[in-house]
Amino acid sequence: MKKLIIAILVILAVFGGKRLPGLVSEHIQAKNVANTAEYNQAISAILEANKLALTHSDHFINDNFSPSAAADDITKIRNMLYRIDAEQFPRLPKLHQIALHSLQVSHEMIRIRLDAHMVIGRVKHHKITPEQAKLDAAELARETDEKLARGKGILKELCNYIEAPERTLIGIDQIREQNRQACAKNE
Repeated sequence: MKKLIIAILVILAVFGGKRLPGLVSEHIQAKNVANTAEYNQAISAILEANKLALTHSDHFINDNFSPSAAADDITKIRNMLYRIDAEQFPRLPKLHQIALHSLQVSHEMIRIRLDAHMVIGRVKHHKITPEQAKLDAAELARETDEKLARGKGILKELCNYIEAPERTLIGIDQIREQNRQACAKNE
């Protein structure tokens, strides 16, 4: 009986030992690819939402603001929020949280732009007094500053997360380079 157990162990050591490291590395690689897909999905959602929010800020400043486009983009961001929230990013909970916060801030920024546009419209159509408009505008400006500060904090969090030395995913160097550029603008 003892000889049989030893023989089985020898066979496993000779044949199984060769396959085991391969299985382990395949598992690590598969997990790595899955994590990278989640990284890319979360980061692309963050960048897309930030781009939408910034576009509306620029258009608002240049008097080119389109309320209907802003409303469409709010819907787009809501859909991204639902999609990311539904998927839960089981292997990357921290990045999932950062993505959600970033989308929420972008959503709020566009909503503020819409509110500000409505204040201007109300003054033009004599629905509110210029004094009331000033009060409304001051409140919206305060809200904008809060959201910008929060957005900067989230971007910094994202930069720190991606720069962490333990992140060794496929394509991490390209991801880091993209985010370094975004973070440099944020300083």
